[in-house]
Amino acid sequence: MIYALQVELTRKDLDNIRRKITKQNVVFSDKRFLDSLFLPSNIIGRKNEAEQFLAHIESARHGLVVPLVSVYGRSGSGKSTLIKFVCQNITDIASFAFVNLRKSKTIFGCANLILSELGAALLKSAEGLNKVVDKIGESIENTLALENKKLFLLVMDEYDVIFSDVRGKPSDFVYKLLTLEENLREKGLMLCIITISNNALIDYDLDDRVKSRMGNSEVFFAPYSKDNVLGILHDRADKAFSKKVDDEVLQYCAELSSSDHGDARRALDLLRLSGELCDGKKIQESMDIVQKVPAPYHNIAFEVVLTYLLFTERNVPTAKQHKPESTPTVTRFEVQSESYQIQTLSYLHTLKT
Repeated sequence: MIYALQVELTRKDLDNIRRKITKQNVVFSDKRFLDSLFLPSNIIGRKNEAEQFLAHIESARHGLVVPLVSVYGRSGSGKSTLIKFVCQNITDIASFAFVNLRKSKTIFGCANLILSELGAALLKSAEGLNKVVDKIGESIENTLALENKKLFLLVMDEYDVIFSDVRGKPSDFVYKLLTLEENLREKGLMLCIITISNNALIDYDLDDRVKSRMGNSEVFFAPYSKDNVLGILHDRADKAFSKKVDDEVLQYCAELSSSDHGDARRALDLLRLSGELCDGKKIQESMDIVQKVPAPYHNIAFEVVLTYLLFTERNVPTAKQHKPESTPTVTRFEVQSESYQIQTLSYLHTLKT
């Protein structure tokens, strides 16, 4: 019988690991600026979209607001960031709640998430969806009364998740929210429902009764241009890194993230990983490391750990003239596995030694 040798982990090992991680992060001054969820103090390249969105909201000053605004566009196009930024800067006329529905898998769970964001206690599924929607209405009324306002913006990010609930009825949920809006209007209060998703809400499978009530107010976010992405990277890099990042590095990240469609989220993660790979050396050196990766790995050298970017129907392209015999073609399913991500990251780091 063969026994595997146990590898001990000592306190000294932990100290060495911590020093290694500290060394990897030495190039950063404030890493949170490279977090795609970080809300910046300024928005780059979305003035027209902000104007369209505000046109729907500012009409409340004249006594009317549309019941629903569908905000849609490709991933990484800045939808959530802009809407949250605008909502936080118009609190003189409106109260708001921003809810990410991706945290739930059912329609009832989504309704409970909204209730929780409004500061109310969660309800049990046995109490039913109607009870949750009623509680949402009560919470909105209480919030408006407390803040002495008439308009409430209910922002639901990742709204398309409700259509993944095979047992739920998305049309009924939307209908109940629109009915809530009408009930509040009768009390002299205004509710604007804002949905954020990859596709326009009208394109989903909804009943005609729902489509006729929600109207056709939309704000479309086109993919970022390469110049927009580069501008965002310049702005964040100045704040995130302790030393100036070479413009060549920023342009390279912008090019990679714009190869399919302009994805600012992807670009920020590419830049962050570049900084982590360089281990305190010039960031340009981490770019050189990626250039040494064989062709099948080259296209995923940065984005391999970014699982939300790997939902592509294409195989990672290969180049026979650079392809080692031991390196297989990589499919999106293999890329999405955690073990493959770890193997590729380990492979990248071995190139530096």
